Amino acid sequence: MTTLIFVRHGQSTSNLLRVFAGQMDFDLTELGLRQAEKIATFLKRSFSLDAIYSSDLKRAMQTAAPAAALYGLEIIPTPELRERSVGVWEGKTNKEIAAQFPELYRRWLKRDGSYPKGAESPEAYRTRALLAQQRILAQNQGKTVAVYTHAGIINALADIWKKTLPALCEIAVFENSSITALEFDDEGIARRVVLKNYQDHLGDDVTVLPQGLL
Repeated sequence: MTTLIFVRHGQSTSNLLRVFAGQMDFDLTELGLRQAEKIATFLKRSFSLDAIYSSDLKRAMQTAAPAAALYGLEIIPTPELRERSVGVWEGKTNKEIAAQFPELYRRWLKRDGSYPKGAESPEAYRTRALLAQQRILAQNQGKTVAVYTHAGIINALADIWKKTLPALCEIAVFENSSITALEFDDEGIARRVVLKNYQDHLGDDVTVLPQGLL
């Protein structure tokens, strides 16, 4: 079995401002940097990591950095793990989007397949996410790997994981700095949940975001 540990990045300046970041680059906040340190400490205590992959966006790379230093591993930047592009919504707050695109935003929150102009289609980013997962599994069979990424990517993959792991169906949002660890068989099928949307390692530094905010 291969264990993949999916980590959503820490609180970013876009999260703090309630901005749809998409593939725009934002730094972590001071809180986000503390969360990254707490993730690293928890991982070091709980897992023997063989590799660390990360979206190449700053908020993910900065979250991965403390773990890389603690384990003495290089971060493998992986553009395919970037957040979903949300086109004309990028850089706008959720309030601005709700005011300017009320019906489309309502459908977006229901995840009915609707998306704004210039955004990646659901099929495109789900395919991208799955290909990244498959490549990581193929390169690390039988190992334990941390994968630092974004809410959209984790949610896209979770739709696939849920086919064999219905316990994940109860999760609607994967929060900042949450950890979801799964075991995969040699065919790349998710077979066991080790952790799901785990946040206890954060203590008082837990953050909760509005549904649908990327």
